[in-house]
Amino acid sequence: MDPTCKVAIVLGAAKGSGFRAAEELLKAGVVRVVLADFPCPECYNATEKLCDKYGSEKAVLIAGDFHDPKMYMNLFEESIARFQKVDILFNNLDNYNDNSWVEEVNCNIKNTVRSTLLTHYFMNKKRNKDSRGSVVINCAISYSLDTMPPMPIYCSTKSAIIGFSRSIGDVMHYERTGVRVVALCPGITKEEAFSSSEYSVQLENSWGLDMEKLNVKEPQSDSSIARAVVHLVRYAPSGSVWVLDNDNLFYAEIPHRSLYNKRGNFVQPICKPPVLVPRPQRRRSSSDARSYVCVSKLHLYRVKGKNKKRSSRK
Repeated sequence: MDPTCKVAIVLGAAKGSGFRAAEELLKAGVVRVVLADFPCPECYNATEKLCDKYGSEKAVLIAGDFHDPKMYMNLFEESIARFQKVDILFNNLDNYNDNSWVEEVNCNIKNTVRSTLLTHYFMNKKRNKDSRGSVVINCAISYSLDTMPPMPIYCSTKSAIIGFSRSIGDVMHYERTGVRVVALCPGITKEEAFSSSEYSVQLENSWGLDMEKLNVKEPQSDSSIARAVVHLVRYAPSGSVWVLDNDNLFYAEIPHRSLYNKRGNFVQPICKPPVLVPRPQRRRSSSDARSYVCVSKLHLYRVKGKNKKRSSRK
């Protein structure tokens, strides 16, 4: 989709990658960008900077408490009332605090689901008959494809975003709504590098000692995330997952579940751990080996212990 003359909403646009994405979208030809975030001085500064650089009313601020579900409905209704349509949504709201994990889950998962579902109502092809399609970009993190031991809850919320985006971006939903949904998984940026001093965001304070190990030697900039957003708007197929690492954008190929059941993919089948059951013996002596029967779901075999002197008796 060509971003020219389109209307975009950027959630979490006050600073960082959200602000850079809004600026990059305006460079690409977006006619209006709505900056949505919690009320803060950075919101007003960001709106003023974009309007001064790209023209009056090119950027519009809608600030409010986005912990409130009603705020998302107000965001779309107000945007459509002003500009008659919404074509692009970059979902960049992020809560990074395992210590307050309930709010973290609500922000990263519930709000992502809520805003994406609203796009199926406000941005679908039946409602916008003149539109050639809309796109939703849900922002995760590259660690959501791997593990993040110091921040397990935060990592799991981002993994949920990937699964949700792939499922609701499936062709079944895309053919019905005309809304593409994709997931972007950026790596560590210079502005958001982890610090071991951030004990307050850990579920356990001692976990903060391992935070700096997650950083890379050359973190990427927020501008690379912004350029990736524009690329996904133009070319990303619905349901796809993209990884941005070291300023390089990659298409993530996640194997289908059916591939795991094909012969040759695993050295041995997955089964329950063997259960060692003592086998009764007629005679027990120091020279006898204590034998066990190893019972699992798929295998039945005998495992003998080591013995220094093996008895010659049968």
